[in-house]
Amino acid sequence: IGIGITTYNRPAMAAECLANIRKHTDMRDVVIHIAEDTDRQRKGVAYRKNQCLRALKDCDRVFLFDDDCSPIKTGWVDFFIYSGHEHLLFLNDKLHNPKGGGWFKDCGGVFMYMKKSAIERVGAFDERFGLWGFEHCDYSRRIFGEHGNYPCLNGTDQYLFAHDYSTPNHKSSITDEEKNTHVRNNWYKFFNQKIENIYIPL
Repeated sequence: IGIGITTYNRPAMAAECLANIRKHTDMRDVVIHIAEDTDRQRKGVAYRKNQCLRALKDCDRVFLFDDDCSPIKTGWVDFFIYSGHEHLLFLNDKLHNPKGGGWFKDCGGVFMYMKKSAIERVGAFDERFGLWGFEHCDYSRRIFGEHGNYPCLNGTDQYLFAHDYSTPNHKSSITDEEKNTHVRNNWYKFFNQKIENIYIPL
């Protein structure tokens, strides 16, 4: 089992994430890698996620956490592994799917689960997305195909907690101005285009 945590300028949040992982996880046969973005060497989400994938390349199952998302219940690893799915996300059902189904049109990146087979098929996150915006959607889309939906299992919120979804006034690691700039740039230049390369070397 490989667990990657990406963090930027939130040491307390990263410490909370790591503590919850250790509390709710059987740590035998588990490798944890923390990839920290810094003001001095700011590389962005895709770059740091790729650091995690490279560090965890020998793992059969990989879980990627943002620092503001973490497990809240023991058994979370088996919940995802024994679902039979190759790739899963944790999405906000109140925002994306008010009817409470398990398959979503929209994609979030607070948490990702992938089998090794999926990672080997698509490789790395696309670092053209820069600091932030659509890199997670692009990765899932490359796994499932251009017109595929993004999978989130019913009951995921019983095992995981995301501050983005549940904490009022939760502070993002980047400013709204940065978000808006990167969303506009990444949508038009990269994401809203036909997929040219399913596989990106890791």
